Amino acid sequence: MVPKSQYPSIAAQLATASALSSLAGPVIGGGVAEKATWRWVFLLNVPAGLVTVALLYLSVPANFPYQGQSLSVAPTFKQKISRASLARLDLSGALLLLGATLLLVTVLLEAANQFSWYSMTAIAFFVLSGVLDLLFLKNKRIVTGEAWIGTLIISLLSGIPYNIIVIDIPQRLQTVAGISRLGTGIRLVPFNFMIALGCILINVFAMRTRIAPIYLVFAGSVIQLVGLSLISTLSSNDIMTPAPSVIYAWELLSGFGKGMVWGMLLVIPPHVVEHRDLAISSGALLRFRVFSGALGLALAWVVMNSYLASHLSHSFGSEYLAAVLQSTEAIKGFPLDVQRSVLEKFAEGYDLQMMILAAFTGLQVLCMGLLWRGKGQGGQICIVEVEEEELREGKEDETEKR
Repeated sequence: MVPKSQYPSIAAQLATASALSSLAGPVIGGGVAEKATWRWVFLLNVPAGLVTVALLYLSVPANFPYQGQSLSVAPTFKQKISRASLARLDLSGALLLLGATLLLVTVLLEAANQFSWYSMTAIAFFVLSGVLDLLFLKNKRIVTGEAWIGTLIISLLSGIPYNIIVIDIPQRLQTVAGISRLGTGIRLVPFNFMIALGCILINVFAMRTRIAPIYLVFAGSVIQLVGLSLISTLSSNDIMTPAPSVIYAWELLSGFGKGMVWGMLLVIPPHVVEHRDLAISSGALLRFRVFSGALGLALAWVVMNSYLASHLSHSFGSEYLAAVLQSTEAIKGFPLDVQRSVLEKFAEGYDLQMMILAAFTGLQVLCMGLLWRGKGQGGQICIVEVEEEELREGKEDETEKR
């Protein structure tokens, strides 16, 4: 839709739009869950999805991406739904990838809770997930290139902390500090706001300074690492009391660093992949981030469930422990002294999860080496050099016309 030179500005505009949803989502979700059942949170997405589809239908040109070209003809509706057109959709690949992901995430979420790691169910899920992954890769063309692989890995690692933070921080505040669902949604606003702000500012900064993305992604990763490390230092003794105000500063720090990383990753693919792979690479980048978010959340709960089971099993029977693992509301039925000891273990478990997030972010910093280009490789990736080439080509065309 737009030339490469405008990608940073378009990315900033998209970040502005996503800011509204990121800010409103936790607040609306918390308010709805507090006044009604949690299912309504998901049902609200139905009308929102219909509006989105309608807007896409009205705004995307009929002959996209060949609009404006005299030799191209917009296909009719019959042609769009023809067998030849539908054959271009990789339905089998989509189903294989979806099945592999669902099986892997399911076994990670339910292991050590509904069934053991060594049960036939867990083993079968792991094996089937691996088989589906192999079938998916069998007939696929693998896009190579060290810079592109590095971008994918960084996107994968950067997606892990997001889902855990937006779920664990509210749950920690509800469970340990006793804050309402709406209140926890409001307290998550600084984190999401800074992600959006970081995406906007980093793209504007990159356009004006022309600093190579590798340095900006590295700076964002370090800032994110510092913020997550600080969140993991929350005291496990501050239970049944309001959350310390310093958590908002750490949310701001973590969110801004993540926004810097995400903002830059959006504009790197056009400069590291071939033109024919541009659409696929953009989709893969977002897919890796979403997948890693689901995978990270599953891993976080494996850690939490295992930690609680090992530290509370000596104090509770299996029935009470299972009730606590299923719902934290069960804690309210315990005596106050028991509640306090259980909540301390929950707080320690949440801190452990944040330490794991910091470790993943540290690995993300190390993977920055995959984006490095020496002098023999043409120098570092630059997201504004295309603008200069386009201007130069435009001037040459004008000269030829004259």
